[in-house]
Amino acid sequence: MRVLIVDDHRFFRQALRLLLRKHVLMDEAAGVEEAMTCLESERYGIVVTDERMTDGSGRELLERIRERGLACRRVLMSAFDIPADDDPAYERFFEKPDALRDLVHWIKGAALASKGLPDPH
Repeated sequence: MRVLIVDDHRFFRQALRLLLRKHVLMDEAAGVEEAMTCLESERYGIVVTDERMTDGSGRELLERIRERGLACRRVLMSAFDIPADDDPAYERFFEKPDALRDLVHWIKGAALASKGLPDPH
């Protein structure tokens, strides 16, 4: 499974890369427009995006993905904004940085499920 991590903080992207490198293929984008470029050339099983970025919001990105009918799981993260549960733009929300372990576990489980394997936890 290929995962796109979108966050304007390079350190956070690198931390996720280290934690996930044995489990998924991962690409990184530093903002909304870079992510859209990635999405034009690659298919992703999961897109994880920060809410507040310098060139737009994660919700805006996820809504654009949803409107284009791209088949991927959409995840929003934020250290500041806790969104409403019924937003159709995303499937899951994780609070940064406290839920980093939960996010990694969720991505690993989704990768296993995409291969038809059970999550061992």
